[in-house]
Amino acid sequence: MFSIYVDVLLNLPLKQPYTYKLPDLVNQDTFTPGSRVLVHFNHREETGIIEKLHSQSPQEEIFYINEVLDPEPIVTEYQINLAYWISSRYLCGPGEALFKMFPKVFPKVFVGKFPSKARGKDHFSEESSHLKEKRFQPEYSLNKRQKEIYQSIKRDFEENCRKNTKKNIVQKISQKNIHLLQGVTGSGKTEIYIYLLRDSLEEGRGAILLVPEISLTVQLIQRLRKVFGNRLALLHSGMSPKERFINYFSLRKEERKIVVGTRSAIFAPVQNLGLIILDEEHDDSFKEHSRPRYDARQIAQRRSKDHNCLLVYGSATPRIETSYHSRRRDGRIGFHFLPERAKGFGLPQVRLVSLPSPETIMSAHLLGELEVNLKKGEQSLLLLNTRGFFPYIYSRNNKKAESCPACSVSLRLHKDQFLRCHYCGYSYPFTGKGLDGGDVSLMGLGTQKLENFLIDRFPDARIERLDADAAAQRGVVQKTIEQFLRKEVDILLGTQMIARGLDAPNVSLVGVLQSEKGLHFPDFRAAEKTFSLLTQVAGRAGRSSLKGRVIFECIDTEHPIIQYAARQDYESFYLNELEERKASFYPPFSRIIRVLCRSHQQEKGQEFMQEFTSSLKKNFFKDANKEVKEPKTLQLLGPSSAPIGKINHQFREHILIKTVDLIKTRSAVEECYNLHKGKLGKNLHLEIDLDPVELL
Repeated sequence: MFSIYVDVLLNLPLKQPYTYKLPDLVNQDTFTPGSRVLVHFNHREETGIIEKLHSQSPQEEIFYINEVLDPEPIVTEYQINLAYWISSRYLCGPGEALFKMFPKVFPKVFVGKFPSKARGKDHFSEESSHLKEKRFQPEYSLNKRQKEIYQSIKRDFEENCRKNTKKNIVQKISQKNIHLLQGVTGSGKTEIYIYLLRDSLEEGRGAILLVPEISLTVQLIQRLRKVFGNRLALLHSGMSPKERFINYFSLRKEERKIVVGTRSAIFAPVQNLGLIILDEEHDDSFKEHSRPRYDARQIAQRRSKDHNCLLVYGSATPRIETSYHSRRRDGRIGFHFLPERAKGFGLPQVRLVSLPSPETIMSAHLLGELEVNLKKGEQSLLLLNTRGFFPYIYSRNNKKAESCPACSVSLRLHKDQFLRCHYCGYSYPFTGKGLDGGDVSLMGLGTQKLENFLIDRFPDARIERLDADAAAQRGVVQKTIEQFLRKEVDILLGTQMIARGLDAPNVSLVGVLQSEKGLHFPDFRAAEKTFSLLTQVAGRAGRSSLKGRVIFECIDTEHPIIQYAARQDYESFYLNELEERKASFYPPFSRIIRVLCRSHQQEKGQEFMQEFTSSLKKNFFKDANKEVKEPKTLQLLGPSSAPIGKINHQFREHILIKTVDLIKTRSAVEECYNLHKGKLGKNLHLEIDLDPVELL
């Protein structure tokens, strides 16, 4: 009798699976690839996933499988293969990648077998059983321009479907498998999404729709429910683990065909995938900030290629890189533009207002417009991208802002009279004195202070606040948004989370306080992020017959980025930013790899990064930072302290590598990492981030 061995992928930074032996006389059929098992590894119990079974005995000492956890596989063969691709691209273990792909499972919930039918509830579960029996019918008809774009994309979709029906052919990505749908706010991108989703379902294929923040897409989910009913599954962190797993497994069993979710939903086991849509593709939330640091946009491209399916990016303010590649002559990305709002209403008028002094909370002009709106019964949005009460507590003894003892960032005073760090969570009760007992001055403006100011100024107004503090309470974001849509809130104020997704016909006024705040961050994407935020929030106004007014308050009303945003002029912004990026050799003219070291001992981290960088220069980047002829091909910057030099007691040193050959450079960085990883440990950590979205 042959012994059976099992290759198991563990959620650890290991490049290969570990092999275990099945216990004698065990039923082999209960151990299937894709199922979770318990094993011993390095003197502790770990959960792993079976990659394959075989009869080849390994040379080293072999251990037995402890227990199988799942009655049937929870991941597919494709997901396992994708995990290996992620491992090679993002320099992580395949097991680490695989464990990102499914919700946390609680075996006690499913005793004996997984549910045969997906009956999990979610925050938007208004299922229409009658939709099972009829053709999917979108709620709205497309206007002329929407129809032209839809039909253009549909032609590629139909061509891909024809390719998938042919046998014994090598599947290749088509010339226009990827499409960028750029449209001004309110131009009707969602309508086109719905028609494409319908086509995918009617061809018997599945679809993935990614959104940045599920709780802000109440209206989108409701509209999708009306058309697709119980074919729709949701995957997001606002659901309970049980609900998430039931929705996930319904896709695995093909009981549902469309998934809507945030970043990790890109891994969902949608069967016969025909369409992937990334709404608001410019949003940073599509990038994962823990290992593996994947980008959902790049995973979407890979899945589009593997499944020969359509990939549609949608945005009013696409990323510079996406716009650049969509305009290249090679035609790899189809470009479509919606220049006008779908219902014929014009874009709102934007007025720039200069504050008389930095201490002024709000201009008289914006206060007057808020009062007008309250009298008319119309709604207002106010954006202030700083939470807390007072952002800065200025120490008169030290002549600087009070900073977190664990991080090199300032503490912020909150409404509950606690000083808090927004990075490590440190908090300290505020007594009216500084941390050293000295006198302080309270400076700046946060959303909590703005809320108090408005309540005092407009005591009869219904005012709500949405920021990270409010969102910490489960269900608050969705509840507040629904109240706002029902016109039960007069003024909604908050941080950037209110800038997208809202389609409220009664909003006629949008005010932005400290409009230029984001421009001062030490990041090459600062201008792009500021322009996008201002453009997106301005687009919340005037989406019906009510005339929209937008007010940007700022110190420098002549700043070009503020001017572009006020005119909603993406084209001028894009061309200007492209020249800036080209001159500085930043994306899209290069790719970036960031290597960051964290250590509790600053000198130890600095020494390690000096050695790491020296190895790179000596062995792999001999020409880096030398005079080279145009076009530039390689730059290595650093090592230096990161802009935020310390977080949670860990000092941070980093280098930036700009390259035109990401594959070769990534391999060089990985080889250098392997040379030095023996020095890493509990007090010394290294992060390698490909295509980072922020450099702080």
